[in-house]
Amino acid sequence: MTRRRFLQSTGSLAAAAAVFGRVPHRSLAATTDGSLPVSMAMHIHSSFSEGAASMAAQLLQAETNDVDVL
Repeated sequence: MTRRRFLQSTGSLAAAAAVFGRVPHRSLAATTDGSLPVSMAMHIHSSFSEGAASMAAQLLQAETNDVDVL
C-alpha cells in the first residue's frame, strides 16, 4: 500500500466516523494490582509540516480515537 493510498483510506475512515458518530469509548481492563493499561503508538515517523500527516495531526487523531497520548 502506498503512502498516498494509506492517507486516503485514513481520511475516508475519519470522514465516515464524523458522519456516523464517534467510535465508542473503550473500557479499561480490570487489574488486581492497580496498574493501568495504556494504549499507544510506540514509534511514528512524521515531520511537523506535512499537513494531514503532521505530528500534530497524528496526535489529534490518536486523542480522538482514545489512544493514550503521552
